[in-house]
Amino acid sequence: MKSITIKDIARALGISPSTVSRALQNHPDISLETRRVVQTYAQEHNYKPNMMASNLRTARNTTIGLLIPSATHYFYARVLKGVEQVAAEAGYNIIITQSDRKPEREQQALRALLSLRVGGVLACVGNHPESHDLLQTMIDDEIPLVLVGRQAPLNCDQIVSNDYDGAFRAVEYMILSGAKRVAYYTGPLDESPAAERFRGYKDALKKYDMPLDPQLVLECYSRTDALVKTPDFLLIPNRPDAILAVNDQTAAGILESAKMLGIRVPDEMQICGFSNDMLTRHTDPMLSTVQQHAKAMGQEAMQLLITRMQEKEDQQPHKTHILPTNLIVRESTH
Repeated sequence: MKSITIKDIARALGISPSTVSRALQNHPDISLETRRVVQTYAQEHNYKPNMMASNLRTARNTTIGLLIPSATHYFYARVLKGVEQVAAEAGYNIIITQSDRKPEREQQALRALLSLRVGGVLACVGNHPESHDLLQTMIDDEIPLVLVGRQAPLNCDQIVSNDYDGAFRAVEYMILSGAKRVAYYTGPLDESPAAERFRGYKDALKKYDMPLDPQLVLECYSRTDALVKTPDFLLIPNRPDAILAVNDQTAAGILESAKMLGIRVPDEMQICGFSNDMLTRHTDPMLSTVQQHAKAMGQEAMQLLITRMQEKEDQQPHKTHILPTNLIVRESTH
């Protein structure tokens, strides 16, 4: 009779692989009845433990998988810097994978990390069901997982910036500086950072009794895209006199377009970005921005992952950690 695997048992009994694994080891967190059912099924169906896999699991695995959209993007480069700093100090190695914001590459990277059986994973993924399924497989296989920068509906630790508060403060500042029509250049609203910033934008308008005009919300989240879309956008009747951009690259594209159209910044239009990219200090005028503490986010994520990897029993509940943001006012706002 062909031997079966833990996943085969889990599928047959309608429970998770991690529950099967613990039941076979008589783990006290698993009820006596579940242990009895699992062990009986395993014996009847010729289950044999994979001793090599068991040895690999019990050995201290010092390899971490990191999935980010791009290592050259300022925010993720700073996250990577923080991750590498803590990892080096603790004696861990990093395998870096990049998705380039493409779902197929994202899922390919996750499958590769699963096949490599890394000791833990740090990931920033889009809102793609297939990616979430692969992350859930990691959770089921008891691979420690921390999501960084974006949230997902998964039972794992997650570390993000306070995107809502950062956007709210930026829009509020521009309103108090005289703005009457504030636009928002957004990323995909089905993903947490852009959605949270949009929520902050809307609530700031509401606080000051300013209506939400759908005409002032534009999906645009790169410098190249901003250079293409902004000229027409700024020719609409009653154009905006302030713009919050979902990131600094987009804000720089808006600024270039405004200058080409002869719009004086900030006298005729205020512009604020998000992230505090290095370029914000080299534009003319210098860009105001919402600072995200990306390096600290990477450091905290890596430290949390190490803690999870070293925990044997009595794990603490998974949490979402929200790091503060702060508004940096420069020359592109009043």
